[in-house]
Parts: sequence; structure tokens; C-alpha cells
Amino acid sequence: MDFTENVVESVSAKVTLKDIAEKSGYSITTVSRVLTGYSDVNAQTRQHIIEIANALGYQPNLLIRQLHSQRTQTIGLIIPARDNGFSNEFFTQLTLGIGDAASLEYYDLLVSAQKPGEQEMEAYRRIAGGNRRTARCRLRSKWSSRSARKTC
Repeated sequence: MDFTENVVESVSAKVTLKDIAEKSGYSITTVSRVLTGYSDVNAQTRQHIIEIANALGYQPNLLIRQLHSQRTQTIGLIIPARDNGFSNEFFTQLTLGIGDAASLEYYDLLVSAQKPGEQEMEAYRRIAGGNRRTARCRLRSKWSSRSARKTC
């Protein structure tokens, strides 16, 4: 079985709160409160539910969490798309650094390469107007550029 088949199999066998509740002997409400971090659940109960959730391979539904919190835990990074843009060591190292730091805080990094000008500005409007980011950065290699005045 290859990696893709493992991923598809694990997605299709999604563990639900109901599964954890049945296995643990607690209500779905209690399981939900434990897994969303409420502090009003007994420590022993919390530990038991977390152990079962981990054993079953539970993964929270990030879309539902994002809708509930109204935060995407996503950083949008727009870099200039030029013929040599991705071979530019500055952008490569900066993107890797942002990605590493983001992952430590459980953020996703969304990278978009856009041609400078109207296409770039439309990408900013789409990302900002869609309320689908937690943070956004626009990067330029020439800081004297007029459009580089508004950055992170």
C-alpha cells in the first residue's frame, strides 16, 4: 500500500465524536468539551477520552473549527512571480522560515505567486475580501517600490 492509499484510507475511516463517546462510555457532549479544551471536565475523564481519541486516530474537522472560531489559522504569503522568482534565494529562505515558524504554531502557509500590477492587487483583494486568512504578507525584493509600502 503506498502513501496515497494510506491517506485515502485514513480519510475514509474518519473517527467521529460519536465513535469516541461509544468507546469511552461518555456522552458526545463530554467528548466534545474535552477535545475543544474546556476546563470543566475532570482530569481523569479528560485523560481517558484523549487516550481513546489518540488510539482511534481522531483528527478534528478543521473546517468546522475554523467556521466556529472565524479564524483560518492560515498565513497568506504573496510573492512576485517573475521568471527567476522561485530561484531567488531570499524568497526561498524567507518562505521556508515562515513555513517552519507557522507550523510550530499549527498554522498553514498559503503561498501565491502573482505578476506585479493588477493581477497582484486582485489577489490581495480576493484574499483580504474573502476573510480566509489570519495574517497576510506581501513581499518585494525591491523595498523602494511604491507598492512595497504596505507590507505585513
